[in-house]
Amino acid sequence: MEVVIAYYSRTGNTQAMADLLAEELRAREHSVRLVPIAHSDEPGYFGCLSLASGRREASICNPEGELDLSGADVVVLGAPVWAGRPAPYVRTYLDRAKGLEGKVAGVFVSCNSDSYRAEAFAPAIAEHATSRGLEVRASLTASRKDRARHREMARTFLDELHLTGP
Repeated sequence: MEVVIAYYSRTGNTQAMADLLAEELRAREHSVRLVPIAHSDEPGYFGCLSLASGRREASICNPEGELDLSGADVVVLGAPVWAGRPAPYVRTYLDRAKGLEGKVAGVFVSCNSDSYRAEAFAPAIAEHATSRGLEVRASLTASRKDRARHREMARTFLDELHLTGP
């Protein structure tokens, strides 16, 4: 299967989880395309808080080819948590992406807090993904504090998406 993992990462934590998911998918013999969501501007700390609150739109500058997901069988979306909300760049990406309708999807968030405290954040992305035509079947919350368990968590997440090996 062709799997696209689109993610936004400011400090590298979300990218590390995206890379781990890609590694696990390739080990299961799936084709993977990683799409880092590129922001047009680099917001500072207060800019991030403003974006997270929804006071202004998060602008992205991904080329059209990275927005066309028509060739993907499965879409995985990832974002860090800022000020109690998923980073808004994923929302902007979903609003601009093409070819989402009817595709299976999974969402993940990365955070610094305990996973059980952050479990409410993935549904915010899942809800928007569903409104754009994706069928969200799995979610994952990856805390830096749970780093030793990330591989196990990634495998469970992929199993929930029915992305098993050959």
